[in-house]
Amino acid sequence: MSTVFYLINLDDSTERLKSATEQLSREDVDFIRISAFDGRGKSMSDFKDYDEAKAESYMGRGLRGGEMGCYYSHLECIRQFLATAHDYAVVIEDDVFIPNKAMQTLKKMMSWLQGKNLKWDVINFGAQKNKIYSTLTEIDTHKLVKAHYFPMTTTGIVWTRSGAQRFLEYSQTIYAPVDNALREWQCQENLGVSIVPPLVSTTGAESDIDSGTIKARSKQGRLFSYGLRKQWRLWRQKSLAIIHKIF
Repeated sequence: MSTVFYLINLDDSTERLKSATEQLSREDVDFIRISAFDGRGKSMSDFKDYDEAKAESYMGRGLRGGEMGCYYSHLECIRQFLATAHDYAVVIEDDVFIPNKAMQTLKKMMSWLQGKNLKWDVINFGAQKNKIYSTLTEIDTHKLVKAHYFPMTTTGIVWTRSGAQRFLEYSQTIYAPVDNALREWQCQENLGVSIVPPLVSTTGAESDIDSGTIKARSKQGRLFSYGLRKQWRLWRQKSLAIIHKIF
């Protein structure tokens, strides 16, 4: 099982790089730093693969430069991974908090999946909220689960080669933040996996790459139908997840 680790880090986020490096070194993990795409302050017209109409239809609002930067940074990890011969890629964002031996548990779970020859695309090992799932096994007090309703956040993600390739193809048109897109994609594919409770969390600091966007998301730029579109999206995704869980 050959695995490469990537750390997403903005060039000016030196303290985050230092913190993440210390934690990964403690876990005996070598990684490749990915210089995050800085989309802050950029015009949305600069992003040729962004579909404003689809974003407003799906999200009830347009996206922002910081969200595009986060998406592009994850896609860059995928592209670099696919250019290697590695079997798996672990992608970590630099605001991560890694408890002792968390990466050992992650490797055990990946080995378990490989040994069972189960088909999967992606693992979310940093999501705090997991709903609608089926337990596969338990290792080191953590449950490895089939995530029918794929959880949000992208603090820690594991890719298979086939999953990475297909998500890259899926992302030729961008209409949602990367975590929303991952959920939508996997609620359809049903090949997502998660870990309960999560192996890692965030430090709680405001995102650098998406700086200002979380506050701006609250109301600015929303269509009048934002609430209805969100509820319809969540209802449809949960319905798909329940069907996958039952059948």
